[in-house]
Amino acid sequence: MPSVRSLLRRTSLDPAGLILPLLGVVLGSAALVFLSSGLHGATYALERTSQRASGTDVVRVIPGKNVGPRADLARGLSPRDARALQHKESLADSQVGTATTLHQREASVGRKTMPVGVQAGNAADLRLDDLQVLHGRMLDPGEAGQRHCVIGHDIWKRLFDGAWPPSDAALVLDGSTRLAVVGVLRPKPPMGGGSGGETWRVDRKVYVSDATFERAVRGAPNETSITLAYDAAEETGKETSLRLAPYLQALHRGVGGHTWEPLEGGMALDEVIRSVLMAVLLLGGVLSIGVGGINVMNSQLVTVAERAREFAVRRALGLSASRLRRGVLAESVGIAVMGAMVGVVLGGLGAWGLSELLTLLVAPWPFTVVPWSIVGAVGACGLAGLLAGWIPARRASEVAPAVVLRGE
Repeated sequence: MPSVRSLLRRTSLDPAGLILPLLGVVLGSAALVFLSSGLHGATYALERTSQRASGTDVVRVIPGKNVGPRADLARGLSPRDARALQHKESLADSQVGTATTLHQREASVGRKTMPVGVQAGNAADLRLDDLQVLHGRMLDPGEAGQRHCVIGHDIWKRLFDGAWPPSDAALVLDGSTRLAVVGVLRPKPPMGGGSGGETWRVDRKVYVSDATFERAVRGAPNETSITLAYDAAEETGKETSLRLAPYLQALHRGVGGHTWEPLEGGMALDEVIRSVLMAVLLLGGVLSIGVGGINVMNSQLVTVAERAREFAVRRALGLSASRLRRGVLAESVGIAVMGAMVGVVLGGLGAWGLSELLTLLVAPWPFTVVPWSIVGAVGACGLAGLLAGWIPARRASEVAPAVVLRGE
């Protein structure tokens, strides 16, 4: 308690003299909390953006060039292949998706036009890609073949002026194909943002049913990719690919050439990148806290010199050297921990602001304060304060009361 009272008295008498030495400690602890939270959000955003589906094991089949003596008899990948793989693996509709080659078209509503990308996609396919409806609804399997569509957020804003329901729900492709808009997707900016007429962006896509795509959109034989997502796979994505490749080849009369892409390889690379970033984060935070500890030690040395007479009087009144030493140490640790708490609050506020901004501009970026960052920041600062206070505490305990009181 005496050390706490001394710390409070010192803070009230000379706040600037205490804040400046604490700057390194505050910045170091704030960096630990801020960067660990940001890294946690980046991990979520990368997984959702690069893996597309939320399963723990995602495998994608991409059409390749058919080879072999019967290559001319082989057909391309189709939704029928996706249904066959789904039945064999006993997967739910939400775990199987198909994607067609993106077709660039010009969409118009009245006199307003803009370039868009058109793809086939039913409700299950869109949910597998983590797409959600802002207005209206998803495409219904029962309306396959009807000229209905779900549009991206940018298309809705530019061509329909952000009105729902729109006064004219018809979207015209290339001046001839009319589609009835039944839904608008929530905005989903890609990682890194972007501007211009990129029709590959979700916000600038038009989704129609497979049958409508076949009849009204595609102008040449189309390529379809298949995505399989497993909730709890007992084998790696590579093992899944090797097991299913012969089955799909048999469906295509023994003609191969399809490319299997287990996405866990990319996620493993993400894990390496995150580990390196975490190491850099820890090193930067520790160095900053170490610099802060040195500043605290210098401040305490000055304080010990200024309070030499006070310490001498207390020693003369019976205070032991060990108790004086513990008091100075406790004060140093208290200063460092106080700086850590300030840094934790500042780091948390900064991480929250970053989360809100990146969610708006880039991708869903959740705000989470990682518990170990708080424990690590407070613990590291406390240790730095303990080490920084050792020399000042030893000097304070070595004060000779008689010499000091004589003014020598």
